[in-house]
Amino acid sequence: MLKKIVILLLLLIPIANAEIQISKNIYTTYNYGDKLSYDVSITENENLQGFLSSTLICERYSTDYYTIPLSLKQGRQDFSIPDLTLTETMSGNCRINVNVQDLERDMIEQKSLPEFSVKNDLTIDAFLNRQTFKPGETVILSGDVKNSRGDLLDSIPVLVTIDNSEGKTANINEKKFTLSFDLDKGIKSFEHKITLEVRDNGNIGEKTINFYITPIPIKLQNSYEKTEFLPGEKVEIETLLYDQADDKIDNNAIIKVYNPKNKLLTEGARKIIFNLEPDAMPGTYKVKTKDEKLNIESSFKVKELEKIDSEIQGKVLVLKNTGNVPYKDNIRVLLNGDTGFSKSVNIKPNEAKTINLAREILKSGDYFIKLITKQDTRSLGESTLTYEKSFGEKITGPITGSVVSVRDSYGYAPFYLVLIATIMAVILIAYQKNKKTTFLKNETDRKEGERYKQIVMARRENPQAHKRKFDIDDKEVSDFRRRILKDIKSTENNPVKSNQYSSREDYGYRAVKPNENKKNLFGMFD
Repeated sequence: MLKKIVILLLLLIPIANAEIQISKNIYTTYNYGDKLSYDVSITENENLQGFLSSTLICERYSTDYYTIPLSLKQGRQDFSIPDLTLTETMSGNCRINVNVQDLERDMIEQKSLPEFSVKNDLTIDAFLNRQTFKPGETVILSGDVKNSRGDLLDSIPVLVTIDNSEGKTANINEKKFTLSFDLDKGIKSFEHKITLEVRDNGNIGEKTINFYITPIPIKLQNSYEKTEFLPGEKVEIETLLYDQADDKIDNNAIIKVYNPKNKLLTEGARKIIFNLEPDAMPGTYKVKTKDEKLNIESSFKVKELEKIDSEIQGKVLVLKNTGNVPYKDNIRVLLNGDTGFSKSVNIKPNEAKTINLAREILKSGDYFIKLITKQDTRSLGESTLTYEKSFGEKITGPITGSVVSVRDSYGYAPFYLVLIATIMAVILIAYQKNKKTTFLKNETDRKEGERYKQIVMARRENPQAHKRKFDIDDKEVSDFRRRILKDIKSTENNPVKSNQYSSREDYGYRAVKPNENKKNLFGMFD
């Protein structure tokens, strides 16, 4: 019973009590240098003497940054708390406690403000007038800067750097910035970077945007490993395309190769690889290259190659021209080192010449063969040869240049040469004389036939004016008959070629040999 009375008396004793209210909203985010401010209202149910304080509590920093003596009367009283400037030491999450304490610093009432964070982040928004440019065009950059709460900032500089070059400054005016600049005409192609940076009271903002430069083809070039080649070698031609910055860029240029006679040899795109033929024509080869807007012409040379390959096939020495020009040489073939012969050769490219060794020896046997050319001396090995040389070949052999001994003796060759020349001259003179005689005879026959043709044609056209008369003497008849018979016999015994007149039939006459058993026009005079 006594315990209940004590509790009731305690409840009846008045207890000091203060109600704290915050009259201004607190942001959830602040930047370095921002000012935090708020107002406090305290409602007390009785007079109170003590202290009013504000305590800042952060992750790495705490302080009672504001304390004033407090003399409260019953009722409500407002207080304005001075601004708190936030600094880098306060970064992170923070809160503020508002405290009402008595004179003994015992806590009467405490109010905690909403938690907030302190940052140094700034946000840059930037835009270009377009994303793709050509060298030399104008770029317009614009944008704005915001704090961590998203509020637009003003009157602070923005540093703009293009591809790590010297920076340009854009000032924020009326909460926006604008910067325009001209691109260099020799700027590199493809992607470029613009970096923007802003700093204010320890707060930092950065932004990177990209733009693209369209390459402009400026120069086309053909690249060779070398510019002079031998037949059979590999040729590589690559087309290089350079832009306004003299950098290589991709291309699909068409390459056409023409030989010295301007005949298309091969073609391809961008890069071609081909092997020259073993007999590739010597001279200058043109290379014509064409891209969408550019075309060039260059050249390379194929050098002359004088070369022969040699081998023994049984009794035959085979010489093949594996070069690209006619092979002219006075070769020397040695047989067993002590005898041999020489021959002048002229072999076209990719052609071969054979020499029958069996016709160049005096007797059959085994021979070790060497070939001496203007290029080198080469051993062709050993071969068994059977003598095949005839008398006629012995005569003509020295004339053609074959010599069977190391002395290169020509024997009786001059005598036979003069003899053959004399015979040929006699045959030619006889032929010309016979040709001239035949021509004169044929010409006489042609003229006489023409005369008789005219007589016959005249008689056919006017028979009355050309009546047959027989008032001629015997001598004239005999002479006429003799000449007609002579012409007939000459035609039968010596027929002429198809392109000459074979008889007087071509002139309108029909010559018939008289039949001795039958009377005719001429028999009437016998």
